Amino acid sequence: TVFSKRGPFSVLSVFGYNLNKWRKAGWKGYSQKASEGGHIVLEAIHELDYLAWIFGDGRVLYATNQNIQLHGVEAGVNTASNILIGFRSGDIASTHLNSLAKDYVRYCRAFGHDFGTIGWSFDSREAGGMYASQDKHFMECVAKGTKTVNTVASHGKTLRLAFDAISFGNRASASCISKVSV
Repeated sequence: TVFSKRGPFSVLSVFGYNLNKWRKAGWKGYSQKASEGGHIVLEAIHELDYLAWIFGDGRVLYATNQNIQLHGVEAGVNTASNILIGFRSGDIASTHLNSLAKDYVRYCRAFGHDFGTIGWSFDSREAGGMYASQDKHFMECVAKGTKTVNTVASHGKTLRLAFDAISFGNRASASCISKVSV
């Protein structure tokens, strides 16, 4: 892991942006359809990906999902998720993902005893160049027959975290919501 000599860390990772702003008007993809697996965890999987890249192998300790209705999105689509991930390194990450936020927000903070606090924030205006660079890297690897930075195996681990978060979150949310009274 990147920080194995400096941990353990307590990590907060956040992503949020309104799905109707994020996806162009009229776009009807899987993220807006419950029948096609619409879920914020799959749409914002980058948070799980970079956490696994930085902190190593992990597993979902707890998760909740919410179906907060958003205009243009089918009922039953999870629009908010909270995921607690424990890493083999001893680090723990709390990740909040939502497709509801009016303004784009994406950041990560890692808090450690000996190291203090480190973090970053991402400005949505930077996204175009980043994705273009990733596309260029991928196409160069295909042309040269070399490996990409992220392997199929690493993506498999990220997908396992995502599917575990969805499954755990659906079970936990169903039992928690039935007990909450206001």
